[in-house]
Amino acid sequence: MKNRIRFTRLERDYCDLRKLETECATLFSIDAMRGNPPDTYVLYYNLTTLVKTSTGIEQHTGVRAVLYCPVDYPIDGVKVLIQSPENIFHPNIRYPHVCLSRWVPSQSLCEVVRRLAMLVTYQSYTMVEQESLDREACAFARRRQDTLPVDHRQLVRNNGMRIEVW
Repeated sequence: MKNRIRFTRLERDYCDLRKLETECATLFSIDAMRGNPPDTYVLYYNLTTLVKTSTGIEQHTGVRAVLYCPVDYPIDGVKVLIQSPENIFHPNIRYPHVCLSRWVPSQSLCEVVRRLAMLVTYQSYTMVEQESLDREACAFARRRQDTLPVDHRQLVRNNGMRIEVW
């Protein structure tokens, strides 16, 4: 029974992710990496984020991440790891780890993908240093709230509607 629930959910997620990729092709693409239906994806975002360099904090376009659904998905939450840029600078990210927030089994992979897009562009981030993965980035974001987000674009449907859980 548990395997059937996982299989059905992974099938639906795969179809929905392909739909999202088609509707947001200039901002987002995916590669299914493992499984039939897939349980592992490489996510490519053509969005602007911040990186820490030897000369300071700079804007950078392009983020690649891996999304993995564990054996007990959807009961257990997905794992997301950043692959690049390695020097990404964000309160919710300490390369390669990402804190997306609490997992709820009813969330779709499309919602996870959209939430990650909102994170890397600074449309969403923690303001509490004790809750952040990168305290320096958290303090930076609090000081620079008036300059954030660094990218206002969102993963939206062609008709302008926000992508929601399908």
